[in-house]
Amino acid sequence: MEAVPGALGTSASFALRLGQTIFSSASLLFMCLDVQFYSYTSFRDMQRSNAFHCLKVQA
Repeated sequence: MEAVPGALGTSASFALRLGQTIFSSASLLFMCLDVQFYSYTSFRDMQRSNAFHCLKVQA
């Protein structure tokens, strides 16, 4: 049986999870350091979150 790229226990899986951790940390850092971030409404943040979730599901 052929291994699926990105399956658990593979180096590709580790690289994907590491990249996900790096980008999520950078995102949190950006949100915490951005002065204007707190002026956004909760609804706008919810819309952005849903859009990114849809992009992630489609990929």
